[in-house]
Amino acid sequence: MQVFQHRRDGSVNFYRLWDSYKNGFGEASGEHWIGNDHLHKLTFLGTTDLYVRLEAFSGLWYYAKYSDFKVADESDEYRLSLKAGSYEGNAVLYVPKCLFILLKMKVFQHRRDGSVNFYRQWDSYKNGFGEASGEHWIGNDNLHKLTTLGTTELYVRLEAFSGDWYYAKYGDFKVADESDGYRLSLKAGSYEGNAGDGMDNHGSTDPSGMKFSTIDRDNDNAPALCTFARQGAWWYNQCTLTNLNGIYGNGTCLTTETCNFWYLISSSYVGVKTSYIMVRRLENQFYCASCKSSK
Repeated sequence: MQVFQHRRDGSVNFYRLWDSYKNGFGEASGEHWIGNDHLHKLTFLGTTDLYVRLEAFSGLWYYAKYSDFKVADESDEYRLSLKAGSYEGNAVLYVPKCLFILLKMKVFQHRRDGSVNFYRQWDSYKNGFGEASGEHWIGNDNLHKLTTLGTTELYVRLEAFSGDWYYAKYGDFKVADESDGYRLSLKAGSYEGNAGDGMDNHGSTDPSGMKFSTIDRDNDNAPALCTFARQGAWWYNQCTLTNLNGIYGNGTCLTTETCNFWYLISSSYVGVKTSYIMVRRLENQFYCASCKSSK
């Protein structure tokens, strides 16, 4: 197995000219590109596979493998070829005109340090904000697409400031499109976990069945704005026992009940230190995420 590209920390600039990629750059012990001349020679020594191994910032690992991997010489501009239909793995598959993503577990909300403001308006939650490497919301349009590709679960992983970890899982997780206010639905009675059932089975505080609300779009069932009362954005009913997009931490927000809390962890409005809210796919299906030229 010969590594021809490695990246791990951004220490090497990969935005380079033709000759740099032709000859290679970086050090084999760190970030590098082996060089297209060398890559051509390696792939014409016999039958070769392309093997790609990737680590997401979440810590999850993915791979993709293709057969009959060849890179032509410079006269053919290092043209890439792979055996059609040979893909194996859990990462990505390029086919003509579309990029398909095999989805297992996708983080759509992450908080860890309060560096990103989550008290935002409708369009911000619609389109998403933050960076995948840090605190972020993936966007309600994307969340709708992810939850309508097949059977999906909602998986919530939470760390308290004590260092203890909790989780909650629900079946048949769906988020409607914008015309229905990104309405949330979960399978009744499907809760599993140790965080407490904060999303279903509590009547007037259940997010399940509710439209999404932001400071400029009130879709809750409360007499006053839950987005103002909780200083967040969520599938508020008559407010909620969960407020993971509220104010980060345990300062003033604790007494005003506006922290990023999951109430049933401690029967209090204490915020959580870390949150991951994820979509988990139950089938191995592919999603056309973005159309591209087949050139």
